[in-house]
Amino acid sequence: MGPNTFKKRFRDLYLYMKKGGKNRKMSRKQISKTSEGLLELADQYNENIHTVLLSWESIFGELGVLEKPKYRRMGLYRNASARTNRLIKGLGESLQNRTMDWVVLFATRDRETFLRSCHNQLLKAGNNIESNFDTFKKTVNFTYADPDKLKKNIKNLRTKQKVTIIDIPYEKIIDANDPTTLLWNFLKAAIPEQADLLQSQMNSKESITNTMSKKINKGLNQRGLELAIKAQPLFSNSKEWKMFRKFLEKNFSNS
Repeated sequence: MGPNTFKKRFRDLYLYMKKGGKNRKMSRKQISKTSEGLLELADQYNENIHTVLLSWESIFGELGVLEKPKYRRMGLYRNASARTNRLIKGLGESLQNRTMDWVVLFATRDRETFLRSCHNQLLKAGNNIESNFDTFKKTVNFTYADPDKLKKNIKNLRTKQKVTIIDIPYEKIIDANDPTTLLWNFLKAAIPEQADLLQSQMNSKESITNTMSKKINKGLNQRGLELAIKAQPLFSNSKEWKMFRKFLEKNFSNS
């Protein structure tokens, strides 16, 4: 289950995870719709599934909220533990509270590289933020995104659920020239017993390997960032900006 699956096919679960109250439970309607979606996704294999992969970097919180000064002060990932807890509870209720073990694959990054990546992505998305990186990192609250503090918050989930946390050093498991490197390393960490079989099965299908090898969400080089900053006030809607962003990614990527 990736970001598109969350937002489109499991809209109720997504909104509950994102905005649910501290002690609020999913409604019967939300549970029913999520259960139906899970069964539909599993198709004829629903009785044989023992592992569900949830792959979405925004489980802890969306980077896009930093467009608003209010959220820049409140901080990125401030509700990571609450959001993750709601996701676990929501899926548990939708699966009739079957006995489940949860694993959080916690990707740690070099702090400066992470902040620059956030700044790059926000500018590329056309957000009205501080264009100077040094000013940006001083005016946005990143204390909740500190790996030690964030992991400590997530560990609190263990009091109610069986949760295992696995650290993944992001810079060591990626290859800028081969996007599939991250996938294979992720699978080895998440489901080591099945990883080799899945890799061989996916590599045997040319259509899948071609799709996986495509570089998406490319970062921008310095010239591309400068153009994004200058052009941001000229676009009135997101559709126009997306077209311009594709132009920037094609001609001014950093890879």
